[in-house]
Amino acid sequence: MILITGGMGFIGLHTARRLVDRGERLVLTQFRRRREPAFLSEEFGRSVAVEQLDVVDKEALEALVRRHRVDSIIHLAVPGLGALDAAAEYRTNTEALLNVLEVARDIGGRVTIASSVAVYSGCDDGPFVEDRPLPVTSASSTEAYKKAEEILGLHLSGPLDIDSRYLRIAQIYGPLYHSMRNLPSRVAHAAARGAALELHDAERASSAAHRSADLCYVTDCAEGIALAHTSDRLNHRVYNLGAGQGVAPADVIDAARAAAPDAGLPHEGAGTADHQQYMSIDRLREDTGYSPAFDIGRGMAAYIDWLRSNDL
Repeated sequence: MILITGGMGFIGLHTARRLVDRGERLVLTQFRRRREPAFLSEEFGRSVAVEQLDVVDKEALEALVRRHRVDSIIHLAVPGLGALDAAAEYRTNTEALLNVLEVARDIGGRVTIASSVAVYSGCDDGPFVEDRPLPVTSASSTEAYKKAEEILGLHLSGPLDIDSRYLRIAQIYGPLYHSMRNLPSRVAHAAARGAALELHDAERASSAAHRSADLCYVTDCAEGIALAHTSDRLNHRVYNLGAGQGVAPADVIDAARAAAPDAGLPHEGAGTADHQQYMSIDRLREDTGYSPAFDIGRGMAAYIDWLRSNDL
């Protein structure tokens, strides 16, 4: 039985689908919202259980693990951006990490922990590789906590005798994404609904037009998590998980325009990306066989098609 903390989230639900397809049984944690998307709903109560849990509550986590006989953990739970004040965010991230690691020790199972492409934010152009030195300072809380979680988790895994794995996850887009923070989500919603596209000031800036990002379709991300977690032996502890190529804002809009030519999307940010902000996925590919199925064209087409009959 695999426990997915944050399993009711965007990435968690897609990861659950990929693991069920591999014959795994799962328990997903729910903090506030419960979602049962059509692609997974038939598995609830069968191969997928759902439990209300705050991962900071160690006693509740331990009880859940005993109740379901969990033998490994995928830790995706994270506080929402801006949901907590600075001190509460610190406590939540660090206590959740420690709880998950200690429970993994107690059950003798592996744990796969979500990190982020944000750890490379202070670096020059990519492609970024996992052993690249990272700056100590951070421009965002995500960048700071993901660096810290990798360092502390890797350090603790030795004395706790834990098989811990860390995935630096790209910017993810696709069905069920709800915050509308990333550009592909807003472009896809505008294209599917024939609505006006709202661009942030930073996306309109000339510098943004020439800066690529690592944009990965959610089912590719889920496949990468499933492969990394279920592989019996890996050669490394830290892996990049993304599309393996840089995508500029213009590429996102062009892909949506090709999928929905009558949507009236604007021509914004045209130009070649001079700054390549994406990750190398060679390590994950070599160790697990991971190979993204969706480039930005296929990904945006699939996302727009989904949104034509679904709210998110």
